[in-house]
Amino acid sequence: DYLDTEAAMRADDEPPRPAGLPLDAPRLLAALEERLAELACEESLPPTTRALRADLMQACRAAGEATGPLWTLTAPTGSGKTLALLLFALTRAVRQPAARPIRRIVVVLPFLSLLDQTAEEYRRIVAAAGLDPACLLEHHSLAGTHAAHSDSAARQLTENWDAPLILTTSVQLLESLHAHTPGACRKLHRLAQSIILLDEV
Repeated sequence: DYLDTEAAMRADDEPPRPAGLPLDAPRLLAALEERLAELACEESLPPTTRALRADLMQACRAAGEATGPLWTLTAPTGSGKTLALLLFALTRAVRQPAARPIRRIVVVLPFLSLLDQTAEEYRRIVAAAGLDPACLLEHHSLAGTHAAHSDSAARQLTENWDAPLILTTSVQLLESLHAHTPGACRKLHRLAQSIILLDEV
């Protein structure tokens, strides 16, 4: 394995590869619930939209509490799917037995414009939870342009998707699943014990 080889070849004075942070689902869920409560009080929302969003959130909470390996969500634009998906995943992660915890949540989007909007909203939730910004890892073709991902530690975490909350593109996920080169396949073991959310599939 690359990581075993890297550890064996590392010089004594060289710092070890940074370890990814664990998923703190209860804190993230509490911060998300606060954000949802704020959004529910927005005066600019029409009552029908507010009711639709409330129904969607309740359905995602219920799905997160239920069992089953595969779920689908169909909802119109503007109904709050971005946060509803995270609500489902965090609810599922919180109720997961401690013997087999959910290690990460992988959010997969087809377009960079959607990914940027989602990242902005998720960053707000991570900050509200008081967690390290490194909890959220973006992996897409423009990720290197962000200051947070320009250092070598972030690049090392990206190589293995070693973070509790990952935002990536459909291309990155599919290339990781179907690649025939070892470098691209390094992320596969991180998908075990993960919740994978395919948005706008």
